[in-house]
Amino acid sequence: MATGLIGLGLLLPALLLSNAFRMPSGSAPDHALILISANAAMIGWYAGILSLVLRSRFAPALWALGCFYLWLHVAIVFHLKHSWSHHNAYEHTREVSGVGSGVYVNYAIMLVWLIDAVWLLVADRPKIWRIAVHAFLVFMVFNGMVTYGSWYSRSLFGLFVIVSVAVWLDTRTSRLPEPPASE
Repeated sequence: MATGLIGLGLLLPALLLSNAFRMPSGSAPDHALILISANAAMIGWYAGILSLVLRSRFAPALWALGCFYLWLHVAIVFHLKHSWSHHNAYEHTREVSGVGSGVYVNYAIMLVWLIDAVWLLVADRPKIWRIAVHAFLVFMVFNGMVTYGSWYSRSLFGLFVIVSVAVWLDTRTSRLPEPPASE
């Protein structure tokens, strides 16, 4: 029962965000649901990373949920802002970042996170893969925050990095053997 309520609570924002698809395509390029969906994806990413660092039993599900919210965000952006046009997305990316082909990096983020989330749901991944995926995602989220983020989202990202490193260091050091007692 409790797991079902938690699941409903985590998916309820998706139901609210799905209202974006009731609007005509391309009709609201600056709609608040674009920012809200981006924040939902980042919160999902944060929760997923922290649950992975803490080795929570919910980590695979939270990591997959964060990935789901990223895909939902991209769908909302494509619907409300780009009228489902890759060309429009390419041009917008070029206008904002100076490099239109950067849109392909966004697609790569989606694909890498999806592969990693599905893989984690069915099996553990090799350490080198985990390191590569998380390094890539942290680097790309940082770049996304610099390019598209507000001062608020940049501050949250910085806070997240500090907290994540502190939690990771704490979990690493708490597993060290106790020093021998001095006599």
